[in-house]
Amino acid sequence: MVRRSRRSRRRRRHRGGVHTRAHRRRSRSAARSYRRHRRSSKCHRKGPAVCRSLAGCLWAAGPKYRFCRKSHNTRRRRRRR
Repeated sequence: MVRRSRRSRRRRRHRGGVHTRAHRRRSRSAARSYRRHRRSSKCHRKGPAVCRSLAGCLWAAGPKYRFCRKSHNTRRRRRRR
């Protein structure tokens, strides 16, 4: 087996095109918004027993997921220009 040098290795291509500055700014903004909502949540960093006892919360769990499903989820909307 022949080992290639680091420079000659193929780069993996990302699907969906190029990350422009505007795209990065937008995704950072989305992350900031999500973090703000996450921190203000009353069930953040609490266990399933506490979450079930709170009003408006439902603990959803399955073989590959565990999260709190709230009665009102906040959705980010894009502003119209």
